[in-house]
Amino acid sequence: MTARQRQSLNRLVNATKYSLQGLKATFKNEQAFRQELYLTVVLAPLAMWLAHTGVELHGLSGWAKDAGSAAVMLSLINVVVIRALVLLT
Repeated sequence: MTARQRQSLNRLVNATKYSLQGLKATFKNEQAFRQELYLTVVLAPLAMWLAHTGVELHGLSGWAKDAGSAAVMLSLINVVVIRALVLLT
């Protein structure tokens, strides 16, 4: 392993360590973060199971997938608009 590769690996290890420290501190000090994490732990597997059932079982599941897709699109548009506003000011 070259010196440059070791330096890159050390940076990655340090960045991971700092990120984990930040997550730990946030979990310890922010109630809203803990609530969202708990909900994610419960709802993510449920969402995976519901997605696995497909659109054939219920007519509303196609609509729900379209609504989710629209929410993602609006989020992406929001990112672009905010980025543009930051760059212009």
